[in-house]
Amino acid sequence: MNCTFIKPNGKRTTVPGRVGWSLLKTAQHHDVGLEGWEASPSWSEDYGDGPATAADHVVVAKEWFDKLAPMYPEEEKMLGYVEHVTETSRLAAVIKLSKELDGITVYIPPENMSFKGYNA
Repeated sequence: MNCTFIKPNGKRTTVPGRVGWSLLKTAQHHDVGLEGWEASPSWSEDYGDGPATAADHVVVAKEWFDKLAPMYPEEEKMLGYVEHVTETSRLAAVIKLSKELDGITVYIPPENMSFKGYNA
């Protein structure tokens, strides 16, 4: 399956991902430049640590947003620390890849702390 990342400088990078991987793990595996840490493996609606940072904030293309799993309160709380949140903002650490997401496109906003001063 493929994932496309649009960087703040407009450069599009399409990389292969694996079903079950997070979008963050996919970005880091291919050195896209997105920082952050995976959400706790035990994280669920009822318990767990949840996302550890908002450094992996991405804006999901509208045509893909409704295909994502619902946002948990922990993710909403973490997005509260992000500048310029949009209606399709999510954290890459909690987006789990599935066959339905083949071709997903996300934008990494310039305010994202991973890309401060990043030009590649």
